[in-house]
Amino acid sequence: MRLSRTFYPGVGFALVWALAPLVLVGCGARTTSVSGTVSLDGKPLDQGKITFRGEDRDAQPRTGEIKAGKYQCDAPVGHVRVEVEAFQAIAKGEATGMGQRNYIPEKYNARTELTADVVAGKPQEFNFDLHSEQKK
Repeated sequence: MRLSRTFYPGVGFALVWALAPLVLVGCGARTTSVSGTVSLDGKPLDQGKITFRGEDRDAQPRTGEIKAGKYQCDAPVGHVRVEVEAFQAIAKGEATGMGQRNYIPEKYNARTELTADVVAGKPQEFNFDLHSEQKK
């Protein structure tokens, strides 16, 4: 008895598309939508960026733009570190080598003290009131 092997090209393609969502469900870190405000010394931050970094090494950092003190982006689910950056042109004679400097204190970016607990399944609001370092 001989079995016939018939090839249906459309079936293979359809199977790939049907199974892809099942495979992708487990891939990548879970995220949810977050929004809020960022102010510096009581005034809305004109422009900048906000980054949410999850503690899980597999979680990709998520960054959003800050405009007129407001932001909206996705963030990894769980306990996250929050970093805020905003740049301005350097003054003449200031030696940074890049033409701009981050005027947000390090305790809010490179050495951030900001954190948030992001919960899955619902949009959340996180507001951050930053303070400039006092000159002595």
